Parts: sequence; C-alpha cells; structure tokens
Amino acid sequence: MKNSTLRKNLVLTIIFFIVMSAVPNISGTIGSDSLNFEKNDKNAHQESFSEWKQLIGNESAGFGRSTTMAIRGVEIFKDELYIGTQSLNKSKLLGSPGLDRIMNDGYLLYGGLSEHLPFIFEKKLLLPILISRRFEYNNHNFLMFWLSMSLNLAMHMRARMSDGCEVWKYNSSLDTWSQLIGDHPEADMPVGFGDTKTLAASVIKKYKGKLYVGTWTSPLKGCEIWRYDGSNWEQVVGENALIKGGFNDSKNMAAWCMEEFNDYLYVGTMNWDYTDSGSCQIWRTQDGIHWSKVVDRGFRDLLPESEQNVHNTYAWSAKVFQDHLYIGTFNTNSVFRFKNAGFQLWRTSNGEDWEKVECPGGDGFGEKENYGVRCMAVYNDELYVATATDGYQLNGPNVQGCEIYKYDGANWTEVIGEGRINPDEKDGFGSKWNKYVWSMIVSSDNKLWVGTLNMQINVIGEDTKGCEIWCYNGTEWMSIVKDDVGEIDSGFGYIYNEGARGMMEYPAGSGNIVVGTFKLMKPFEDSEGCEIWTRYG
Repeated sequence: MKNSTLRKNLVLTIIFFIVMSAVPNISGTIGSDSLNFEKNDKNAHQESFSEWKQLIGNESAGFGRSTTMAIRGVEIFKDELYIGTQSLNKSKLLGSPGLDRIMNDGYLLYGGLSEHLPFIFEKKLLLPILISRRFEYNNHNFLMFWLSMSLNLAMHMRARMSDGCEVWKYNSSLDTWSQLIGDHPEADMPVGFGDTKTLAASVIKKYKGKLYVGTWTSPLKGCEIWRYDGSNWEQVVGENALIKGGFNDSKNMAAWCMEEFNDYLYVGTMNWDYTDSGSCQIWRTQDGIHWSKVVDRGFRDLLPESEQNVHNTYAWSAKVFQDHLYIGTFNTNSVFRFKNAGFQLWRTSNGEDWEKVECPGGDGFGEKENYGVRCMAVYNDELYVATATDGYQLNGPNVQGCEIYKYDGANWTEVIGEGRINPDEKDGFGSKWNKYVWSMIVSSDNKLWVGTLNMQINVIGEDTKGCEIWCYNGTEWMSIVKDDVGEIDSGFGYIYNEGARGMMEYPAGSGNIVVGTFKLMKPFEDSEGCEIWTRYG
C-alpha cells in the first residue's frame, strides 16, 4: 500500500469518526422543572403530518441541548421508554484544554509513561517515543501501532469534544419526559454519569428486572456499565466496580451491543487497538457483578492463520436465533483497503464455543464494501442481517448502498441487494447513498421496519437528502419516509436528519413507531440537536 493512500485513508477515518461517532404533543413538560418547549411553525420541516408527530424538535431539539446530536440506546423498562443520547460540541476541538492537553493525553495513551503526571510532559517527547517504538516492531507491526495511536487519539479527541451523554425516559400515559442522567435538578446523576468525556449511552438493555446501560468514552478510561432498578443507579463495570473500566482494558472504549442468551447478559465492545492484542471482546455475566470474557482479539484466535490479520474492531450487533447467539462485526480492514475485508458473522450455542457463519460470497456477502453488520432482527422465523457499507467511498465504481439478507439457519436469500429495487442502482433501497441500515425492528402487527443513514448530503453538487424509513409486510416494501413517495419526505422533511439512529415500538403492542435521529453537524453553523418522531399505528 502506498504511503499517500494510507495517509489519505487515515485522515478520512479520523474525520469520519470524530463527526459520526456526529405519542403525544411536544408541548408537554420535560422533567419536574416543567421546561416547556413550544412548537416553532416557521420551520417547515417540523410540522405535524397525518401519521407522524414530532415529540422532540424545534426549541426542544436535542432535549433542549444543541450538542445532543443523536439518540443511541433505546429500551422499554417498566412501561416507560428510555433513551440514551450522544453529544458532540465542535467548539471544544480548538478550545480549552486545547492542543497541549491533547498531546499530553497522547503520551498517556501510547508513551508508556502513564505512571507520571500529565503536567511534566512536553511535546518534544513524542518523537523519541515513536522512534523507540519503531525499533520494537517490524514494519507491519509498527504500522499497526501507528494506526492504533492515531485512531485512539482521534477517539480521545472525540470524547473531549463531548458535553456528556444524557439518559431520558418518556411516560406515554402522563405525556412527560424526565431526565435521569444530566444537568437538570431532578436528574439522578450528572451528565455523562459524572464525566463529560462519556459521550454516549451507547446501548441499553433490560435484564433480570434491571436496566443496563453501556457507555462510550475515552480510550484512557474504557467503557462503563451502569444498571438501574427504577430508583437507584449502580456501576457494575468501571472505576468503582469489581471489573474496572473497559472490562480491565481501557481500549474497550465502548459497549456496543447487549443481548440476553441462556440466562446470561452478553456485552460486545468497540476496540480500536490495531496491535496484535486488540479488536473487540465479548463478555458475559449472570449477576451483573461478576463478568467473564468469552471472545478476545476480535475472534482472531478462532480463524486460520492466513486470515488472522482481520480487524473486527466492533462487536456491532447481537441477536438470538434458533437457540444460538449471533454476533455481527465491523471489520475495519475495509476502511484501510487491507486484505480480508468485509464483516463477519459468528454464533454460539453455549457462549463458549463459537463458529463463523459462512455468508454467500464470503465475508461481507462477498463485497468488502459491506464492512459491518449494523442490525439484525428475527422476522417470520428467519434472521434478517442488515449491513453498513463503506461510508468513505462516496464516488467511483465501487460505491454502493446497504444490503439485507435473510437466513433460515441453513440457506441465505437476498432481500435488499443489487437490482432488486432499481435495476439501474445497487443496493440501498435503490439509492447508493443509503449507506447504513441504522435501525431495524419488528412491530406487533408483524411488519419489519428499517431506518437508514443517508450520506448524500456529504457530497458537494449532489441533491441532498435525509434518512429514509421503509416497512416490509413479508411481501412488499413500502416507502414510509422518503421524498415524493413517502408519508413524509426524507429526513422528516429536513436534510440534516441524516440518520434514523434508533427505533422502537412504544407503547409495546400499540403499533406506534418511535424514531430518533442523528443530526449531521454543520461545520460552519450553529449545531442543532437530534429529533424524535412517532408514527401512530
């Protein structure tokens, strides 16, 4: 690989992950301090439609905070809807603590000097650190170390640009939102669970009568797991728990998927360590306190030696199907155009013995651009596997959109793929710009709902769009949120609603579909917070 190509891909990666990683009436109160957010009808994209109603938006966008760019974890617990958020404050990139502190943190990450206090560091130390590491490794391993250092420093910068995640709950009977984690007086804990660098409540899952929340934070700290009984919060992975942050490995900076299987709660991590010891891990617990690791090094130990250069950085999605737990990965080899690219799909019947599921065409359904399994759902007794495709390729012959395949336990069938919607375009529900299936659920009336990340807005000169939502009844696909043909235009009528980031039927069994958005950061304008919409069944 040429150095220039590597540098280009690295810069794109850092920029992408700093930016990405951007019912009733909203006039109800939010929390006990009775904040009232009035509807601003002068914004055309935020009007109500026949089937759709905006729950969070206008003055209340981002729950009243412009740096709350997206929702993340979503779950129903004790008949209330819980939503975790993600924060990005771009003004912090060059603000306090500034470059010096970021450099100091870089030394803590990769200087081997973590026993010293940050204030003794000087920027001139970085060069000898890199030179010394160069002689420790061969060319390939040094490249992996350099990538790890750069990517983890970018992730740490991303955490420093956060105002901290929040957790909210919505009660449909009372028509109220209440803040549980945040800066409102009634909140149980401060924003970010007490640390503004905790940028996202990335995944939420109920298990054995309690609500578990996994976080995304800095690689200097590692992810945390908190649990909630309806009254009190308890840290079960982190500084004050038996298992420390990141499951005793700070490079596990995020808990990215959770699933209950055979009486255990499983958690998959995000780990951007490109050295031999890095990549995602999977941990499990039966009591929330004691945890054991069941997968290490992104499944590499289970692969033939010729395939062990794979980098399953994320355990991105999890689903139980036919007495097996399935885990879909994000293989970041695709980002850097390395060999052995494309997502992988793994399963286990007991949590200890894992096997790789062979997909049609191989990893990534035979296309390296399919770098991740972003969502899975069980629909009509088949496992639907939906992809995230290469968001770094926005032009050229290999540009494609997301895909969906279904699996009956033995055979695969293409559901959304090349030529199935529009013979002139590949994948993506007929649009190459629908890069991710970012949310996918099955509703109580037996319909499959899919929300996309549409990246067309990122391309200068192209007609801009927003996210789309599609619905499948087992026979045909219906466009629900889409320009010209949907119930409401793409992005809910606003192009900066780039992604349908989370989705849930709430109340359970009601047929109401609640969707929370990812709001694209405007580089040269004031930020706007995410929106939440509901479609009444």
